[in-house]
Amino acid sequence: MDSEPSSRMSEDGYSEYSRPKSKRKKTFKVWHELVEGQNEKGETIATCIHCKLALVADPNRGTSHLKRHLIESCPLRPVGLPLGEGVLVVERRRNLCLI
Repeated sequence: MDSEPSSRMSEDGYSEYSRPKSKRKKTFKVWHELVEGQNEKGETIATCIHCKLALVADPNRGTSHLKRHLIESCPLRPVGLPLGEGVLVVERRRNLCLI
């Protein structure tokens, strides 16, 4: 007597009952100052909210180069500002009223 498995396999070899993977929340503080998106080629990029530079954001490359851009080479980010606090500076700049 054959017993059926608890989850049935479809013709393509995948379980009919498997849930799609959910995207993990980004927890590293650099993501407070970068916006994730895609370029014309369909590659994942991270755009700096300060200087609008597009950096590669491939999951296999890590985030060290993103952190290095924010801390060492972003020309518009205030020097010495702790990671993740750049959003406040940008918001303040937008709300400035010149008389």
